[in-house]
Amino acid sequence: MKKVKMMIRSETKSSEDDDQGDKVVLGVSFHSKRPWILASLDRGGIELWDYRMVALIKRFGKHQLPVRGVHFNNLRPLFVSGGDDFVVKVWNYDTGKCHLSLLGHEGSVRTVQFHPDSPWILSASEDKTIRIWDWKSGQSGQSLYLLNGHTDWVTCASFHPTTGSILSGSRDQTVRIWDQEKPFSGPFVSKVLTTHTKGVNSVSFHPTDRRLIVSCSDDQVKLLCLKTDGSLAGTRLKTEDILETKHPLDDDTYTNASFQVNSSPIVSTTTRGRIRVWDPSVWDSRRNELDTFDLKHIFSSLAVHPETNLIAAGHDSGFIVFKPDRQRPAFAVSGNFLTYVRGPGLFVYDFCAQRESQHPANHIVKIFSFNPERDAILASSNVDGASYEMYYYLQPTLTYLPATTNTVSAIFVSTDTFVVLQKDPRMLLLKTLDGSMLSQISLPLITEATVDTIFYAGTGYLLCRSEEKLEMLDLQQSLVVCEIQTPSVVRSVVWSSDMERVALLSKHTIMIASKSLVLQCTLHETNRVKSGAWDDGFGVLIYTTLNHLKFCLPNGESGIIRTLDVPFYVTKVSRDLVYCLDRQVKLKIFRIVSSEYALKVSLLRENFDHVKSMIRTSQLPGQAMVHYLQQKGFPEVAFPLAHDEKTRISLVIESGNIDAAVTPARTLNEKDQWHKLAVGALRYGRVGVAKLAYKEAQNWQRLAFLHLLTGDLKNLESVVEESNSFMLKFEHSLFVGDVASRVKVLEDAGHLPLAYIIASVHGLCDTAELLANKLGHNVPSLPEGKKSSLPMPPAPILCEHDLPVLEKKFVS
Repeated sequence: MKKVKMMIRSETKSSEDDDQGDKVVLGVSFHSKRPWILASLDRGGIELWDYRMVALIKRFGKHQLPVRGVHFNNLRPLFVSGGDDFVVKVWNYDTGKCHLSLLGHEGSVRTVQFHPDSPWILSASEDKTIRIWDWKSGQSGQSLYLLNGHTDWVTCASFHPTTGSILSGSRDQTVRIWDQEKPFSGPFVSKVLTTHTKGVNSVSFHPTDRRLIVSCSDDQVKLLCLKTDGSLAGTRLKTEDILETKHPLDDDTYTNASFQVNSSPIVSTTTRGRIRVWDPSVWDSRRNELDTFDLKHIFSSLAVHPETNLIAAGHDSGFIVFKPDRQRPAFAVSGNFLTYVRGPGLFVYDFCAQRESQHPANHIVKIFSFNPERDAILASSNVDGASYEMYYYLQPTLTYLPATTNTVSAIFVSTDTFVVLQKDPRMLLLKTLDGSMLSQISLPLITEATVDTIFYAGTGYLLCRSEEKLEMLDLQQSLVVCEIQTPSVVRSVVWSSDMERVALLSKHTIMIASKSLVLQCTLHETNRVKSGAWDDGFGVLIYTTLNHLKFCLPNGESGIIRTLDVPFYVTKVSRDLVYCLDRQVKLKIFRIVSSEYALKVSLLRENFDHVKSMIRTSQLPGQAMVHYLQQKGFPEVAFPLAHDEKTRISLVIESGNIDAAVTPARTLNEKDQWHKLAVGALRYGRVGVAKLAYKEAQNWQRLAFLHLLTGDLKNLESVVEESNSFMLKFEHSLFVGDVASRVKVLEDAGHLPLAYIIASVHGLCDTAELLANKLGHNVPSLPEGKKSSLPMPPAPILCEHDLPVLEKKFVS
C-alpha cells in the first residue's frame, strides 16, 4: 500500500469531551476560496477548521441528533446542515448563528447541498423524498419542490455543476436523474438506472462531462456512461447503454465515490480505511486502479475541493485532507520543444514557431524524457503499474515500443540510446531506440545508497538520486565521477542550456551547482518550490513557488518578479517571455521585466558599462533598486535612479560628492539633513562644508568644537556669543585657557562662590574683591598651603583648507 500525500490529519476532539472519546465525522465540505473545511459530527455539533494551519476556528450550535451533511455556499457567508433530527439548518459562519431552520422531512436528512447559482438547497432524506428549498424566502416548514419516486431511503442527492439536473441514489438500488422541461416547472424523473444489486451509498456527476456518472454501493464502484444525444430527457435506459465494471473487495464496504475536480480520476473510500484511485479512461479489462492507500479508519464521508485536487474524508475519529495525485503537469523540455500531456492527448509546442501540435497517446501519466532528434518520447504508462513506453509521434501513424514493466524511470542519454532504472533487481539498463540491450550496470557496485530515480546529466552521464545525495555516473566507465550532498530529497533537476550550471530543486530548497556538482549557493524558501528554468542570457534561475514567480542569482540572492494567483510551472525562459503550464496543463506566456535581475547580475560580474547603459535606456525599479545599490556599495550608480531628495543626499554623500549635496540640503533645509551632510563632509575631510552644515543646523556645540580644532578662534568666539549658551561659553573659556571669561560666565550664571574661588586662585584680585563684596558673609574659605596651577589647552590644528583623507577604494 502506498502512503497518501497528507496535508492534515485532524482529530475532532475537545477538552470538554475527552472523557467521551473521539467524535465521528459524518460529513465534510470544502470552502471554495478559503482554506476551510466543515466537519459535521455524530454528537450533533459542527466544526469549522483551517486545514492549512490545522487549527479549529469555530464551533457552531448543535442539532439534537447526529449531523450527516454539510455544505458551503459559494456566494454568501453561509453553510447548510442536515441531520437525524429531520431539520435542515442554514448558518452564517461569520456570526456563528443559525440563520434559518427548514422543517418538513419526516426522516433523517442524509445529504444537503446549495445550488451553484440559484438560492436553492437540495436535501435527501430517509423518508424516501428529496426536497428543494428556497433559503431566501425565509419560510421554515415549506419546501419549493417535493420529489417522490424512490421506494427506500434516499442516501444522496446533488445538483449538476452547470445544469439544472439532479442526481440521486437510494437504498432501493437505483440511481435517478431528474430534469426540468421549463424553469420553475419542477423536476421530473428523466432516467432510472437499475444497475446496482445493493443499496446506493453515493452518486456524483463528472465536473465537466455530463454523460459520466460515478456511483457506489457496498460491494462495487460503477462508472455509468450515458450514451445519449446529450440531453437527459428520454425513457428508461437499458442495460446495454451503460458501461459498468464491478470491483469487489473481500470484507470491505464502499462508502463513497467521487470524481476529482478538473481531472478524470475517481476516488473511493471504504469502511476498512482504504482510499482507492481509479482511472476511468481504462475502465475495461486492463488495469485501472492507479493507487491504493491504507489509513486504517472507518470512512463515512468524502468531499472534493471545488477548484483544486484536494480530497477530504471523514472517519471514525476525525477527518483527513490529502492529495491523491500530484498537481504538477507531466512535461519535458528539450531544446526548442516542450512536450506535455493533457487528458488523452500528447502535445508538442515549438518555442521558435510558437505553434502547438496534438498527437494521440496511450494513457500517459508522466513524461520522463524527450528526444527531438529522433522525434521520440519516453513516457510512463498506467498499464500494468510501473512501466514505460516509447513514442515516435511524427510518424504517419503513431508507433511505440510496447510497455516494459518493472521500471522505476527511463530517460534518453544520447540521440540513439536511453537508460532504464529497473526496479527489481535494482540496476541500470542501457538500450538502443529499438529496445535492444547494450549493457547492464549493477547499482550496488557503484553506490552504497539506494537509487530511487535518475536524471539526465549530459550525453553519456546520469544523476542518480538517493535520500541524502546525488551522484553523477559515467555510463561508459560505470564510474561515479562526482557527488553532492543534499539536505532534502531533490524533486527535479534543471540544467542550463550550456550544461555548465544545474539547479537542484527540493520541496523548500534550491541548490545551484557547477557541472561537476560543486555547490555555488543554497536558497531556502518558506513556500514550496514548484518549478524552475534558466534565463541563459543572464545565467539566472527563474522559478515558481506556490504564490510567486521569482529569480535566483548565482550568489544566492533572490527576488520576486510577480505574484501568482494560482501556481504555475515554468518550462522555458526566453528574453522577457516566460512559458508556463498551469494545473490544467494549459500553456501560459508571461511577459516579465528582467531589468532588476539583469542589473544585479551586471553588478555581480562588474560589467559597469552595461549598468550605465541600462540606467540611460531603461526604466529600472525605483526605491527597492536604489536601496539595493546603496547596500552593495554603489551609491553613484543609484543616484540617477533616485527621485527623493533625502535619498539623493545620502547617495551623493556616500559617493564622496559632498559639494553636490549642498543644493538639495538647502532645498529641504531640515536640521537632520544638514547634520547628515556635516558628518559626511567630515568623513571626507571637507571642513568648510561641515562648518556650513553645522551652522545651518544650529548645532553650535559641534560647530564651536570644529572651529577650535582647526584654530579658527575668531569664528569660534562669534559662534559662542551667537549661541547664548552658558555651558558653551564655559567650555570655550576652558578650551582657550581664558580665566577671566570663565569667571564672568560663572558670575552671569549666578555661581558667585565658584567664580570667587577661581578668581582668587588664579590671581584675579580685583575681580575676587568685587565678588567678595557681593557674597558678604558667605565668602568661601580657601585651603592653606596649596599652590594653584592653570591647565592650558593644547595648540589647535591650524588648517586653512580641507583635511587630508585616505584614498577611497570601492570594493564590489
